[in-house]
Amino acid sequence: MHPQYKTTGDSAFDIGIMDVSQPFEFNAAVQPIVLPRFNERIRLGTRAVAIGWGLSQAIPQKVLPLLLQALDVVTIENDECRRAWLTFKRSICAVGADISVDTCFGDSGGPMMVGNVQWGLMSSGGAANCTGGAPMQFLKVSSLRNWIRRFSKIPHQKF
Repeated sequence: MHPQYKTTGDSAFDIGIMDVSQPFEFNAAVQPIVLPRFNERIRLGTRAVAIGWGLSQAIPQKVLPLLLQALDVVTIENDECRRAWLTFKRSICAVGADISVDTCFGDSGGPMMVGNVQWGLMSSGGAANCTGGAPMQFLKVSSLRNWIRRFSKIPHQKF
């Protein structure tokens, strides 16, 4: 866990690294992710993909997906997130490319990617009923790249 992580308030350090007991076997379906350079910024209007195991429906009943879910998102000004959520400096704000779908409860911690580059980790946002239209906030991975490099044991990752 990042040493500056807090359970309440600012979630700018809501990140952890874990060791796995067996190394991953890379193949056509399993590939390593690439990290952006330290403090590299993603452009506004960039189309990305957020993935997670969160609820696919919250109302009238909570429905967990059987398959990993993917959502096309578009990056927007951080001011949009500030209007809706407690925001932090190390964030990327986005909305669903289709405003009728959204991230939901259980998606936190999931990646936001452009191709094979991971730009963010799902932090907060989305509509309370999972139906879309609300901004989503992602922790900006590039702002914590030095910490990730210091504590990860990924031998082939190019930093």
